[in-house]
Amino acid sequence: MTTNANSFRWDAAGYESNPIPGDTEQAADVLRRYTNLQTYFEDMVTALRGLETNPR
Repeated sequence: MTTNANSFRWDAAGYESNPIPGDTEQAADVLRRYTNLQTYFEDMVTALRGLETNPR
């Protein structure tokens, strides 16, 4: 789910508009990529730890 941060009521937080400019779609894409990398690295750690406890 993506959110258009520009549609928020920034005045409630003391800002006239979105204080952090940027493309929310692009930010969401970067987050997905880093999440995928995190999963990949966690899998690698698990595999390496398995080698450590079960040497061939």
